[in-house]
Amino acid sequence: MKKIKVLHYYTQYNLGGTEKVIYSILNGLNKNIFDCYFLSTKKGTNDYELEKIGIKVLKIDNNMRFSDSISNIFCKYNFDIIHVHNCHEMNLVLKIAKKHGIKKRIAHSHVSRINANKIVLILKKIKSIPTEYYANRYYACSKNAAEWLFPTKNSKALILLNAVDKNKFKYNENERKLIRNQLNLNENDVLLIMISRLSSEKNHKFILEVLAKLLKNEEKYKLLIIGDGPTRKKLEYNVKEKNMEKNVYFLGRQENINQYLSAADIFLMPSKREGLGIAAVEAQFNGIKTICSNNVPHDVDIDENIIEYVKLNQDEWVDVIRKISNRKCSHLTKISTNKFNIENIVSKIEEDYQND
Repeated sequence: MKKIKVLHYYTQYNLGGTEKVIYSILNGLNKNIFDCYFLSTKKGTNDYELEKIGIKVLKIDNNMRFSDSISNIFCKYNFDIIHVHNCHEMNLVLKIAKKHGIKKRIAHSHVSRINANKIVLILKKIKSIPTEYYANRYYACSKNAAEWLFPTKNSKALILLNAVDKNKFKYNENERKLIRNQLNLNENDVLLIMISRLSSEKNHKFILEVLAKLLKNEEKYKLLIIGDGPTRKKLEYNVKEKNMEKNVYFLGRQENINQYLSAADIFLMPSKREGLGIAAVEAQFNGIKTICSNNVPHDVDIDENIIEYVKLNQDEWVDVIRKISNRKCSHLTKISTNKFNIENIVSKIEEDYQND
């Protein structure tokens, strides 16, 4: 039987939430049925992860000849399906795919801005016209993400909650002790943790303000920031300006996320916008108390009663963090939910890939 050729397109494969979703899909697809490729315009720090699971990684330059390069790829490999994830090039890639007669053209939304002002929403609706025209399949990680990218066709979107291997993030007491010893933390220290790209929409600056208020009364609070991005230097300067160098750790990109989650006491996601918020899902599977802004879709809740949603008010975040930390910060060690099950989500994709 001839295999179905599938191409996933995203600008770069690093350690972000979208990349984790791409990996879960490509790793889960039946390789006896699907011949899978990944195309990007930049060499990613984690391309090797895809190659290890048998994915053919392709590269083109994002320059004046971008359209010609994409066309050459489509002519050479004759794909049956193009699956494009949120990026600046989405509309152009889908347009060229339509021109080349690729039958299934999927636009996959991973982001949303549910609280955007009217002007932004109008502009987005205009920009979404070509997306809705050139794609003929619509995927989204949440209803909010579908409404954001497909304003007139969101009802047709296949909602695919981002898959997570819950066993990978299981709480480990030994790893907790190991990491806390490395950070020179004592038993009374309360370790807060943020895991995300360091960019303005993730709102690290807000948490630094919250931390400064917490430290006025108690020195026990520490903040672990995992990730990298354009705002890192500014954030490091803010920490220095507030004399919080002893309380804030910038660790950059890390692969052993489960160890750091086990070491921490409270996970924070104060995002200004999120498509879903996969890091908050991973945190809950670790059993750690989780606080999210109201901008994070409620779809992220794994239904284990360990997440709280708080509006972006510094004093309210201070109160909630204090309240949680004054109780014994213990991880939930038994997670029974089947929500975000990898097999179920990949099964839906496989079915859609094969349907006319």
